[in-house]
Amino acid sequence: MAEAATATKSASATNPVFRDAIHAETVRKEMQLYKIYENYMLTPAVEKGLVVAEKPNRINIQDIEKNLEKEDEKKTSKTVAPRPLIPLTSNETYGWHTVPLMRNTDPRFYHPKVETEITKMYGAIVVKKEPGDAKAKAAT
Repeated sequence: MAEAATATKSASATNPVFRDAIHAETVRKEMQLYKIYENYMLTPAVEKGLVVAEKPNRINIQDIEKNLEKEDEKKTSKTVAPRPLIPLTSNETYGWHTVPLMRNTDPRFYHPKVETEITKMYGAIVVKKEPGDAKAKAAT
């Protein structure tokens, strides 16, 4: 009996008709689980940042220019509000005082640029002008 079962398995595996029938049945069963979508929707997360623009051939340049002029008029009509004397919120306290807490001349925190002979020499080479340069001729 075991020999008959192995004989049918090997016969079905080698017979192209059986292989095609098995493949067709497998595909038919798999396709029962899938649904072909013809109407697509965007997720709400994508719709938040989505910008829907007009088609290029539907845009009227005169309308755009009018809108830009209106926006410019709105911007120019706005006045700058004076800065309050004290911070109104806790977030405004950061950066409110622009006076430095420490003096700039304190040697612990003040490290000015120092030029050595090598950096002066390389700086002179980089800054050196070409002889045909108009600015170099004007300077001499």
